[in-house]
Amino acid sequence: MKKIFIFLTLVSFIYNSYAQAYNLSMGINFSYQDRSIEIGYKQKPLMGFNAQFSRDFRLWKALNISSELGFFQAGVRYNQPRYMEFLSYSQFGLFLMYKSVRSPFYVGIGGVGDLLLSASAFDGETTIKLNKAIFDFYDYAIEPIWGMSLDFDFIAYFLEMRFHYGLNNISIDNSEKIKNFGFKISLGVSLKIH
Repeated sequence: MKKIFIFLTLVSFIYNSYAQAYNLSMGINFSYQDRSIEIGYKQKPLMGFNAQFSRDFRLWKALNISSELGFFQAGVRYNQPRYMEFLSYSQFGLFLMYKSVRSPFYVGIGGVGDLLLSASAFDGETTIKLNKAIFDFYDYAIEPIWGMSLDFDFIAYFLEMRFHYGLNNISIDNSEKIKNFGFKISLGVSLKIH
């Protein structure tokens, strides 16, 4: 499934001349991990950074397809003992969007394929670089999108919220299952092509 997401994203980037809009956004996300093994101390959301560059292609009326290249920080945070784990991913996504010219609100849903760039941990005093081999190099997820756009003639500003629902077990250790989840909030600008 992850190969399909990556393939479709790359194909959509090839058809650059058909793009209706170019979008650039960045923001913060609150991520956590769903773990199959119960841990004695409570998990808290970890705040990270995300950024996306995407292109919209009009399919029919208000329906668009959007191909995306992005960056996403996932991870987990514990208070007792204090410990934070950061996982940085590059993302390739493909989304089906409904954007009506009559409404400032829009929705969408799609899939992303993630490639692990780095892994690190922070214990309150020192930052430790983790061995990436303990995590799966690939991850993939579904992301529903809710957004609001302020449109002008050739430019638009938008606020976007997404839920990152991880589908892959990122742990190499088969005795434990770990999945990434998160909530993204981004601000962005869109350049429209007529």
